[in-house]
Amino acid sequence: MTSALASPRVRAVLQRLHDKADREDRAAKERVRAQERELGVRLAPAQRYELYGDAPLAISREVGALYHLLITGQRARSVVEFGMSHGISTIYLAAALADLGGGWIITTEILPGKADAARQNLMEAGLSDLVEIRVGDALQTLKSVPDEIDVLVLDGRNDQYVPVFGLVQPRLSASAVVLADLGRDDPDLQYYQEYVRDPASGLVSIELPLDAGIEVSVRIAADTGARQRTADPPTASMQSGRAAAAGPDDVRDRLRALRVFAGEMPSFETDRAPAHPAELFLEWLLAAIDVGVREPHAMTLSTVDQAGRPTSRVLILKGLLDGQWQFASSATSRKGRELAANPWAAINFYWSELGRQVRIRGRVTDAGPAASARDFLARPVGSRAEALAGRQSDVLTHPQDLDDALAEARSRVEADRKLVAEHWTLYHLIPDEIEFWQADPERRHTRLRYVLQDSRWTQQALWP
Repeated sequence: MTSALASPRVRAVLQRLHDKADREDRAAKERVRAQERELGVRLAPAQRYELYGDAPLAISREVGALYHLLITGQRARSVVEFGMSHGISTIYLAAALADLGGGWIITTEILPGKADAARQNLMEAGLSDLVEIRVGDALQTLKSVPDEIDVLVLDGRNDQYVPVFGLVQPRLSASAVVLADLGRDDPDLQYYQEYVRDPASGLVSIELPLDAGIEVSVRIAADTGARQRTADPPTASMQSGRAAAAGPDDVRDRLRALRVFAGEMPSFETDRAPAHPAELFLEWLLAAIDVGVREPHAMTLSTVDQAGRPTSRVLILKGLLDGQWQFASSATSRKGRELAANPWAAINFYWSELGRQVRIRGRVTDAGPAASARDFLARPVGSRAEALAGRQSDVLTHPQDLDDALAEARSRVEADRKLVAEHWTLYHLIPDEIEFWQADPERRHTRLRYVLQDSRWTQQALWP
């Protein structure tokens, strides 16, 4: 029997796509490196992928052969792929299933243009009937997948490897194989490797020296654990109809029926807590990343106006520097104006999967124009355009006004890559009180508060 990889159709498509990748991928990666050298910072994954543009970012022929070999050796029937790009890796995967007599692949791509190109390439190769393409954010498109997935391939944004793996992990078959392309020296990939190499993961893993590295993990856990299916989201009409029909008693009953602190919660031994709260915060933050908490760096920032009325909103933590929590915004925004008048604020992190929250209060300072400019230039192009357009929280009378302002601002950004919004500000919250809260299913929550007194941190255990 001749492998599907040897068929003229498949060989011709792969040759064309690999030639395209050889021409374009190196240039795309150099664009990213040049931008990082110019800015003096490591770009976030979203920014890198924006600069990569339409480049295939393809696996090599050798890695493709490895994928084909592992699929056939595993005698896999079901594959989920995160990040298909132009479909080169998908063709190798589909060819393996064709050699085995059939099966299915669910693959994802966030860019519609790349998904269209991949669809055409699969049709030319004669393998499209084995592949379902889902376009959009994989953390949404992969919420509903069948059970007993034999192979999971991770080849998208590095910072989403752990969340995607965590999403699909309950659906993996008892002896599933997980393949991850380690295409870059990146902390997110280190987190992923630590995650799958943890003995508690139920996997055995090894990195193969192909391309920039391929992490191959095999599941050894016999018990796949409890599985919860994700239903299709309700439509807008269903939601509005149910809301109209629900009375106060219905809402109260529904709320009381919801489970809280479900599952096993991690322990929190306060007597082993470090002397400085920043160390404990970093430990908890990394744990949230490792278990796949979505957007673990999201935090609620609360400020007050001159009348003492509070306002809260969700922001992204930008960094933790010398015990100071960093976030950024326009100084002319509501939060910026309130901080200028009253430079005290509170931030709160909540990681529901771990039953943990961290509450921080302190004084907020301006990090200065140089640090603010660096932060602004590290943002994606779309985010910089939004900040340049300004007018945050102003009344929007005509939606077209927003479209026009964003288009004009984006043109300015693309014309001058070093352009910085005048009022963009990187803030530092300097804490004087931090509380760490660990949930307990029996409501015997563990609370530890750090208080800054005479330039030294003291610890206080609190009643639940």
